[in-house]
Amino acid sequence: MLATSGAQLLPNPAITNLRSHILPLTTILTPNIPEALLLLSNASIPAPTITSLSDIIAVAALVQSLGPKYVLVKGGHLPLKKDGTIATQEEEKSVVADVLHDGRESTVLKTGFLPSGNTHGTGCSLACTSNHLSHPFSHPLSRKRKTANLTPSSLQSSGNSSEPRPWKNDSRSCEERR
Repeated sequence: MLATSGAQLLPNPAITNLRSHILPLTTILTPNIPEALLLLSNASIPAPTITSLSDIIAVAALVQSLGPKYVLVKGGHLPLKKDGTIATQEEEKSVVADVLHDGRESTVLKTGFLPSGNTHGTGCSLACTSNHLSHPFSHPLSRKRKTANLTPSSLQSSGNSSEPRPWKNDSRSCEERR
């Protein structure tokens, strides 16, 4: 829905249709924080100003109230300090947190922040992997889901953009990769 630059890629009427017709049928929705805030704004639901992990948890719960069974808010766009507040300086960036909400409770998945200029596509990879893990026994990784550490930081590469990434040149959808 949003480009890394912040540009809106989907027009508001399409977001309204997505929210009204697709989200109630969705098993797992994997927005990043800006996309989650856009969905809430489109639904005229006031969202908290994101200043800490507790605000991200609140946003995940609000987005889940729009209809998806689960919401995994990806926190890679907003690194945190050790105390759980938003890092504003490069040297403060310590943790990346993803929040999974199921309608009753939230699970926070934290991993150390890895400075890298090569993170394009990590959230998409996490979203695709989440899709596979949401279908029991549909993918070999589903057998390891209790021990898998699948967060944007664990998926990002630390080298240059020529480092091989298996998903980079694969145009198949998640469904086609099963």
